Amino acid sequence: MKNINLTTEQYNVINSLESEIMYQLEMFGDVDVEGLYEGDYITELFMPNEFFYAVEGIAFRTYG
Repeated sequence: MKNINLTTEQYNVINSLESEIMYQLEMFGDVDVEGLYEGDYITELFMPNEFFYAVEGIAFRTYG
């Protein structure tokens, strides 16, 4: 897992997606990162690889 530095705004957005990330992991065993990476707000805040690593961080924190 790669360690990235997030701004407060990015961190808040990722935390707001935590329940959706956990739901997808529990139901499907995987996360649709591309599906989550939608909307102008998220694409303005994150580069695609940054978003992937942030989502991976939530999944790792939750499921180790």
